[in-house]
Amino acid sequence: MSSESECNSKGGVFRPAMKGDGGKCYIYNVVKRICLMVAFKEHPETASYTWEYRGGCYGTGEIAVYEKAVPGEEYKFENVPIEVREDESLYVAFENVEVEVTSTLAPLFMLLSTLSLILSIVSGILVAYLFFKAWKGVQPGDRMRH
Repeated sequence: MSSESECNSKGGVFRPAMKGDGGKCYIYNVVKRICLMVAFKEHPETASYTWEYRGGCYGTGEIAVYEKAVPGEEYKFENVPIEVREDESLYVAFENVEVEVTSTLAPLFMLLSTLSLILSIVSGILVAYLFFKAWKGVQPGDRMRH
């Protein structure tokens, strides 16, 4: 911005150039809140772990939300909330693998469960048939002797 009126309309402070026309417009913002994204990373070779910085949580990876400041006003940063969030994109990736494995194994498990059901029904009928055959084979007058 090269004019003082344009700079003032944006809430900035205009400083004229030392030589010639124009100058610089300074617009002040203050931090309203901060959020950092981190990811858990294991290091098996050293039996340790670290938290890796992945960027900010806001918009396109921004780490802070700013609000317009009024030049000359004093701002205190004692109560600026700072969040640290775990990057869950790794968990989403694991869930996708789980869904893929489940979707490929589901037909196999369905076939196995159907075969198990059919075998249990056939076994039940066979046991019932043998039981009734053995029961009818015993005549009412026959008694078991010990």
